[in-house]
Amino acid sequence: MMMTTDDYKYPRLFTENDLRENGHIDLAQNHVHYLRNVMRRKEGDYIRVFNGRNGEWRGEIIDLGKKSITLALQAQIRAQDTAPYAVHLVFAPLKKDRMDFLIEKAVELGVTDFHPILTDRTEVRKIKEDRLIQQITEACEQSERLTVPALHPLCHRDALIADWSPDIPLIACIERGTHPLLGDLFKNGKPDAAAFIIGPVGGFTDEETTLFEKTPHIQTASLGGNVLRSETAAIAPLIYMMLS
Repeated sequence: MMMTTDDYKYPRLFTENDLRENGHIDLAQNHVHYLRNVMRRKEGDYIRVFNGRNGEWRGEIIDLGKKSITLALQAQIRAQDTAPYAVHLVFAPLKKDRMDFLIEKAVELGVTDFHPILTDRTEVRKIKEDRLIQQITEACEQSERLTVPALHPLCHRDALIADWSPDIPLIACIERGTHPLLGDLFKNGKPDAAAFIIGPVGGFTDEETTLFEKTPHIQTASLGGNVLRSETAAIAPLIYMMLS
């Protein structure tokens, strides 16, 4: 069954439950307040659900309690995507508002994997994984994505480089020095997957730039002549990849 115009009007939520024809699922506790008190839904109303595995489904609220909601699945309205083009974003954690912006826009632009790392100038050296996962999930709900990006554990720059698979091109975006423009690296077309390392506030140190230049499975690239904020630098290559 195809998605209808009316379906777009229904709230859209991520669930961990398996989704199947004629199935019944109980929604997570955090959805109860949202549907009851924010969206003012009632029994008999419809919502949309997805889990990143079984496509997107229309469901009817058949039991709306104070602490639980049961949904009867009616029909699959979107089939699950085939494996999306893999785009990895390697970034230094930022302060709250700037981090929120980076996560939201990166999800909208198709990032499949987030890799937070510690660099020499990283200011924020701890992350709240639960909060970031919630932000990623909410961004997927809003942007109509069917797949949910993975959040990898925070690690040091050297550990990420040492463990990185050479099968995925790793591109360090440098704001100083003479490096080829990002577009020049893809003159012969996009690779099967891509990854971008974005610097922290203040950029990479000279020592880090030298490390990138000397590591065989890392390429260095420029995003242009202007100095970009870290969250802007993260978005720039993603837009390029989406439009290429």
